[in-house]
Amino acid sequence: MRRVWPDSLFGRIALVLLVGLLFAQAGSALINARERNHLLRQSDERQWQERMAATVKVVDALEPAERPPALVALAARRLSLRITTSLPDRTEETSAAGGISALLGPGYRVRTWNEPDRNLTRTAVELHDGGWLVLDYYSSGDVFGLPRQLLWSLAVLLVAALGLTLLATRAALGPLERFTRAAEQLGGNLDAPPIPETGVREMRRAARTLNRMQARIRESVAERTRLLAAISHDLKTPLTRLRLRAEFIREDPELRATLLQEVETMQAMTRAVLDVLRGGEGEEIRNVDANALIEGLAADATELGGHVTIHGRAQKPFPGRSLALRRALANVLDNARQYAGGAVEITVEDKAASLTIRVTDHGPGIPEAEQVRMLEPFQRLEPSRNPATGGSGLGLAIARSIARAHGGELYLRNGADGGLEVEIKLPRP
Repeated sequence: MRRVWPDSLFGRIALVLLVGLLFAQAGSALINARERNHLLRQSDERQWQERMAATVKVVDALEPAERPPALVALAARRLSLRITTSLPDRTEETSAAGGISALLGPGYRVRTWNEPDRNLTRTAVELHDGGWLVLDYYSSGDVFGLPRQLLWSLAVLLVAALGLTLLATRAALGPLERFTRAAEQLGGNLDAPPIPETGVREMRRAARTLNRMQARIRESVAERTRLLAAISHDLKTPLTRLRLRAEFIREDPELRATLLQEVETMQAMTRAVLDVLRGGEGEEIRNVDANALIEGLAADATELGGHVTIHGRAQKPFPGRSLALRRALANVLDNARQYAGGAVEITVEDKAASLTIRVTDHGPGIPEAEQVRMLEPFQRLEPSRNPATGGSGLGLAIARSIARAHGGELYLRNGADGGLEVEIKLPRP
């Protein structure tokens, strides 16, 4: 069952205003119609009372022989007349008796009672010759309903209210929509232009706060980049000295080889950690031919003994960091070839809003409970930490860091028929 309550703020405000206007218009129309019907009914009853009083005076002034044809002439669609010499013994009286008595003046006895089952008010007036003139008045019932013109007017007002509600809501929420889009751009690009500080006071304050936060984050990232460059430079010097000293060990070749291997491992780990922290930052953004990049990586993997199949193509170049994207895809392909073996499939899906690259293998996959952990640095599914059985556990972390540096994300999921699917989704600017 679809939810009646909209999910967007625009829809909720518009619905609340529209429902409020609907109830206000409907209530106003009903109240006006009720008052109108009451006044019309009172006016109608007053006119018929005046007509009945005039009829009584005319009939009373006629001779008895002249009355029968006069009764026929004076009768109407809602009024019937007859003369009788006796009345039923009725005790209830209606308020109409006072109105007719006031119109007739003194000298007339008036009795009125209702016949609810016939929608009839019966009035009996004693004439001066002792006879009773009985006037049966049939009330209008519900003929005074909602007029068609009022219904059409109400419909036009509701349509106008709907249009004005949508326009007013859109105008009021326009700054919020722009604020939301700018905040979304900030998540993927810290160099996005500041949000214009326009609109109502609350939106100006929010935009000003977000602009300040953006400036602080940009400064923090720049400071982190400078710190990383300093760390990289400071680590190279002692590692280089250690390598040189290891080269001068002539007496024990096995010790020298071990030390050189350890130095190489430390240098590789340092480079990997810096790659995770940088996420490709520092490299210039340019239009990257994603098809050529993927085909080149597939050819490299094939030379190393893998079998890579490519499905789909990118429709146009992607603006990004070429070396960083190559590093991310190479890490994913290396993992698929090393841990899964067999055939690897690369699926490219290019849309107007994003470029998606999926790498699917047919290996054992990763348990869902471990997938989040595998995206963290230095995490391996095989716990021995032996370099011979796997890398340092930074491949997926580097790939995710590069994807996030481009405003995208990396996802892991197991295939329905086994294997692991790694998806890199990159938004197009």
